[in-house]
Amino acid sequence: MIGCSDSGSRDKLEHEVTRKTVKEICQNKGLKFLGFGGGGPYDIRVLSLSFKTYEKFNVDEARELLIYCGEQFLSNINANEKIKPLLHNYPFTGNNIEIRIGFCKDDGHEVDSPYIAYGGAIEGVVTYYINNQFNRYEEVFEETYDVALKKVKAKQESKTPDK
Repeated sequence: MIGCSDSGSRDKLEHEVTRKTVKEICQNKGLKFLGFGGGGPYDIRVLSLSFKTYEKFNVDEARELLIYCGEQFLSNINANEKIKPLLHNYPFTGNNIEIRIGFCKDDGHEVDSPYIAYGGAIEGVVTYYINNQFNRYEEVFEETYDVALKKVKAKQESKTPDK
């Protein structure tokens, strides 16, 4: 069990992993970082990142982006030897992370349907929303993180030329 005296060290490690991931995602995908969070009472049960982008995405494109971000985050978490003892479970999986992305117009408002306005990979479930005619989020599709990951990998493999 981690006592109160360890919270500064824990926060430092969470921030270290988060900063590394945010830098990579923002550089590679052009996303804008909004915030981070996570934790747990005695150990780290979940870590989260939030971003926004000014591009329009359909469900397939949003899936690829959410999974890219999730896999980058998981890779950095699981590769960090110092944070391992603080994790509730190792390896961390899609059930232990939250990735949120807002898809915005230049004025900062969410993009209009049929494009995805918000997507989230939250504790093992990936959900896609549009901005409906009442200016509210409306869920258009949901799948598990594992199913989304398999779809992305299958699509990537189909694009890989034969050797």
